[in-house]
Amino acid sequence: MMVGYSPRLTQLVTWCLMALSKTGRLVQVGTGEGKSCIVAMFAAFRVLEGQKVDIMSSSAVLANRDLKDWKEFFEKLKIKANCNVMKLEQDLKKCYKCPVVYGIVEQFAGDWLKQRFHKMDIFDQRKFQCAIVDEADSLMLDKSNHMVYLSTDMPALQHLDPLLALIWATANQYSKISSAITVGKKHLVPQILLDNVQSTRVDEFSILQIAENTGLLAKGGKRAALVICKTINHAEALKKALKDKGSSNKLYINNNMDNEAILKTKLEAGDVIIATNLAGRGTDLQVSDSVKAAGGLFVVQTFLPENARVEAQAFGRTARQGSPGSAQLIFCIEHLCRE
Repeated sequence: MMVGYSPRLTQLVTWCLMALSKTGRLVQVGTGEGKSCIVAMFAAFRVLEGQKVDIMSSSAVLANRDLKDWKEFFEKLKIKANCNVMKLEQDLKKCYKCPVVYGIVEQFAGDWLKQRFHKMDIFDQRKFQCAIVDEADSLMLDKSNHMVYLSTDMPALQHLDPLLALIWATANQYSKISSAITVGKKHLVPQILLDNVQSTRVDEFSILQIAENTGLLAKGGKRAALVICKTINHAEALKKALKDKGSSNKLYINNNMDNEAILKTKLEAGDVIIATNLAGRGTDLQVSDSVKAAGGLFVVQTFLPENARVEAQAFGRTARQGSPGSAQLIFCIEHLCRE
């Protein structure tokens, strides 16, 4: 990755802002601008100043990926780097002796609790000096209610999980209006979309023609697509629905899974990746030259996002770092008409 690599202007400017800051700084970089490069450069800068650096990623897969991608960079600077994910106690001690440690916040928190309360010598003399949070919105917002517990001999409370799940599922089927009157059952956009895809009334050629006429698809070209669903169940249902459509579709539902085969292979024309929104976060899907010539990766979001941040994360999977691509929010209009 380091051979012939030159940081882009956005990356250099962002690094300068971080390096010149005397206190903590929150930096927003556009999706696809190469945050992992900025993080690696800033981590190296802090280590060369004599500090230990902890890099907190949004998932174990991304932490391992970034370490692998930038290990050669750190080695050229004679900086040791490691990852704290899925390690035994003796391996963790070796890991935390490195100046740069990639990992997930749950692992950092769990190791700190073990050191503090179980008196396990994990960190040795290492202190928290510099923390870099990659995907800060994921940690502060999406995972703000996540907690890390130390295991004990107390009777397991997980037996209550089925009851709590039933209560939540039941309550989630209804919505309230301002007058506090409970109205009808919700209709999920992905399920309605699936029903229409499976319907014999769908004219696939007409849909393709509309896409070409509106510029979403290059005339005569064939692209690769990323379809983003709200939940794992919806992603699995859509994969099943498309199974007989002739597309080469792959299921990528969790960014804590080992999806290296999907991420390393360039997508060819006609390939379809079906993912959840969280699985798509931070991933950089590669496409073939023929797909780029046809307009690049086409992203389809099958649900109404809760806010602009979620929409930007989804649409940011394409047109990254100057490459072509487009995105579209697609849902059934009947959903808006049903009570």
